[in-house]
Amino acid sequence: MSLTDKIQSSLSRTLSDFKEQYGFNELGLAVSGGSDSLAMLYLCKEWAELNKVTLKCVTVDHQLRKEALMEAKTVAAHCSELGIKHDIVKWTHKDNFNGNLSDLARSARYRLINEWRKDIKYVLIGHTQNDQIETFLMNLKRGSGIDGLKGMAAVSKRPEGYFILRPLLNTKRESLKQFLRVRNIEWLSDPSNSNEEFERIVQRKTWELLKSKGFSESRVELAAQHMQRAHHALNQMLPIHFNQIG
Repeated sequence: MSLTDKIQSSLSRTLSDFKEQYGFNELGLAVSGGSDSLAMLYLCKEWAELNKVTLKCVTVDHQLRKEALMEAKTVAAHCSELGIKHDIVKWTHKDNFNGNLSDLARSARYRLINEWRKDIKYVLIGHTQNDQIETFLMNLKRGSGIDGLKGMAAVSKRPEGYFILRPLLNTKRESLKQFLRVRNIEWLSDPSNSNEEFERIVQRKTWELLKSKGFSESRVELAAQHMQRAHHALNQMLPIHFNQIG
C-alpha cells in the first residue's frame, strides 16, 4: 500500500469511527489552504461521497496580512472544483492588540466558526501529529500539569456547544504534503510559519533539535496519551470522592 493510500485509509477509519459514535450526516471543515487542512479537505471528500455525508467548508480571514483574502479565495476555488459549499468569514479587529496575538486570533477563529456553522454540530480541524508535539512542548515549557501535557483531544466540545474533531492527530505533516505532491495539488505557505516571535514556531524548531538527540514522535505521542488517561481517571474519581465526603 502506498503512503497516500495509507493516509486515506487511516483517515477513513477515523471518520467512520466518529460517524458511528456521533451519527452525523453533515460536517464542517475549517480550511486555511495550508498543507494540513487542504489535504484534509481532499481526503474527506472521498470518504464523504462513500458515506453520504455532506461537507461544508469555512475559511477564516484574520485580516492580519494583505494576502489573506486571496488565500481564502484560493480555498474557495478548491471547494468549487470539489463541489463543496465554501464561505469566507472575516475577523474584524483594531490594529492595536492587547495580549497574545496567537491566542486572540485562535479565540476569534473559534467564535467565527461557531457563528458560521448554524446547525452543523461537528467541525473538522486539520491538526496533525506535529501540532500535538508542538502543543506538548509549549505546555511543558510553561510548567503545565496533566491538563496541559495531555495535549489536544481527538474530540473536544466547545463552550458554544459544538464539537471539534481532529482526525489527523496521528498523521505527520510531511505525509500530508506528500499526499498533495502526488496529486499535484499546491498548498499555501503562511510566512508566519517561520516567524520565531510565535511560540509555536520556536517549539517547532526545538523539536527538530530534540529529534537529532533521539526523541521520536511516537514517544511524545505516547506520553500525551498517558496524560490523557490520567486526566480521564481523575475526572472519573473526583465525583466519587466528593460524594463520599458529602
